[in-house]
Amino acid sequence: MSKKKHTIVILGGGFAGMYAYRRLYRYFHGSREVSITIVSKNNYFLFTPLLHEVATGSLAEDHIIESIFSAIECCDNRLLVDNILGVDLARREVILEKNRLKYDFLVVALGAKTNFFGVKGAEEYAIGLKDISDAKKIKTFMTKSFSEAQMMKGKEAIRKKLTFTVVGGGPTGVELVAEMQELINTTYRAYFGEKLVNEAQVTLIHRGKELLERFHPEIRKKALQVLRKKGIKVNLQKEVVEVKADEIVFTDKESIPSALTVWAAGVTPVSIAFSPEIKKEKDNRLIVRSTLAAWDYPEVFVAGDMMSMWDERGTSQPIPQTAQAAVLEGELAGENVYRIIKGRELQIFRYQSKGALVSLGQWMAAGEIHSVPFFGHFAWWLWRTVYLTKIISFKKKILVALDWTANLFSPRDISDITTLNKRGSLKKKVRGK
Repeated sequence: MSKKKHTIVILGGGFAGMYAYRRLYRYFHGSREVSITIVSKNNYFLFTPLLHEVATGSLAEDHIIESIFSAIECCDNRLLVDNILGVDLARREVILEKNRLKYDFLVVALGAKTNFFGVKGAEEYAIGLKDISDAKKIKTFMTKSFSEAQMMKGKEAIRKKLTFTVVGGGPTGVELVAEMQELINTTYRAYFGEKLVNEAQVTLIHRGKELLERFHPEIRKKALQVLRKKGIKVNLQKEVVEVKADEIVFTDKESIPSALTVWAAGVTPVSIAFSPEIKKEKDNRLIVRSTLAAWDYPEVFVAGDMMSMWDERGTSQPIPQTAQAAVLEGELAGENVYRIIKGRELQIFRYQSKGALVSLGQWMAAGEIHSVPFFGHFAWWLWRTVYLTKIISFKKKILVALDWTANLFSPRDISDITTLNKRGSLKKKVRGK
């Protein structure tokens, strides 16, 4: 390779993008060989595995976000906060809303968004759980519902007001309903009283036969038992065909009331335009080789939820869309960019799960390591310890640990500076008004 300065552009400030940057930073810190630009719609990195705890008042929203500016500590590196419209592969340019950005190497790691699967009314009336704003909406809606229910008369009306439903029985849905029930049983019980709490109902809907289908069978059974014991209503083998403002309709025409519906039934990759068109799966994931390089563009690497890896025979290699996998993919993408610049052989991506953990509420979790399941207080301690170590900055680790400790001795923080309008959308309060 020549001695010219190489321009590296990373699209996305999530797990894959940030860990690609961290790997490149480790190699090129203090060097003038490269300039690195991260392009993101937000100026912060969001620790998404803990979003459900923000949504239920267990963690403060700013404690699970990290400024990307603080991660770009030196050298010829920068962050651009802009909307990404597309990539001109022929000219090696990223097309932004406000500019065009040249690159020699590109890492595409824009992640995924909520997949509503075309279900009627779902995008309009359900809330996803992919960003801080989603978590704030959930907490605000639940607290507002309890506040309004205090002034209502008639058990039926109160019960409908306090129906909270989550669609999707994967880790996100299971962890969210467990924390919603904890919020109701502890904080709302303290603030609104036993009588009102007894009328509330948290429901989890899943179209499969079992929850947590990628986990060990014993974990699936245990999760179902724990959730039902907590008072959560779990509806299995129920497929949603329509979401209304206050109701959910199933394929068998049965319906249930739902004042708040949270959609955790799946994700779909963020899609941007490529010119010429790049090789994709039917679900819009970008097809890459085992080095994570795009099939026909060796200078373009893809990591995270946008990626579908094929081997040299053209056979898809299934990799879970998890933060654990995204971290490893981001690191390898950064590693291989470095190796191209240094003229070295590229590495192959081989995914091996380090294990899986799922929280089932206060003091209860389940996990598996090497296909061996375990449950209880130890699993819950391990779940929190693992996530705490994965938070990037020491400052945020301390803040999260303090939040968790405070929750053991006092009600959760349900204060908010936002309000919901009549249609359920979020509106900022204006200071002084």
